[in-house]
Amino acid sequence: WSLVGSAASAAGMAFGGWALARELSPDDEIGAFLSMGAALGASLASGDTSVLFVITTLMLVRIVNRTVGLPARVTDSIAVLLLTAWCTVSTGSVLPAVLASLAFGLDATLAPALRRQWMFAAISMMIVVFYLATHRPWLVDSFTFNPILGWAELIIGVGFAAVILKTNGFISLSDATKRPLESARIKAGTALGLIAATGGVLVVSHTANLALPLWGILLGVMLGRVLVARTVTREVTWDQR
Repeated sequence: WSLVGSAASAAGMAFGGWALARELSPDDEIGAFLSMGAALGASLASGDTSVLFVITTLMLVRIVNRTVGLPARVTDSIAVLLLTAWCTVSTGSVLPAVLASLAFGLDATLAPALRRQWMFAAISMMIVVFYLATHRPWLVDSFTFNPILGWAELIIGVGFAAVILKTNGFISLSDATKRPLESARIKAGTALGLIAATGGVLVVSHTANLALPLWGILLGVMLGRVLVARTVTREVTWDQR
């Protein structure tokens, strides 16, 4: 059963890495496969990661960017809220609930706004307050900071932020409505992914490497964008010749 569990965890991490990368960069297939390998590699390198956190981040990003094309139904929001609560308890960190509050708030703000999401944003924040009051996760015996890993994450974060700023139009269409994706929502979703990864470093919890696979996913997306940009540049140069 231990072997089966490890195999399922590895498969879930690979799928989560690929799917989250597709949400962060819908037009980039290369980056999605790079992210799949990077997320799986990060998970295998450190046994202190969480597939559930990656999947929760994936669903929260989908709430914001609406790549499906349709707004979340009430049942969808309830399901994501329950997933967030489960992830909060499972990881021992308030980060998933904080991200959920932010995601629901963005969905209630960005056009076309879904105002009822403010209720779910408030419930998510109540989960944060309740967990902080009952578990006191800031009381830890020790916290070890790896400077090499920290510098690597800083470089990836800056590079990914540049990717967000350069994000404009998209070729991909929404799944259900087959309409162009909203650039503002995609940017907000990518920003949420960066906040999730950064929060995994800043929030002290017993799961020190909680967001390590997310950094691998961000790296894959960033490298995918670079490879696509170089390919396009070469094609333009060849056409000019």
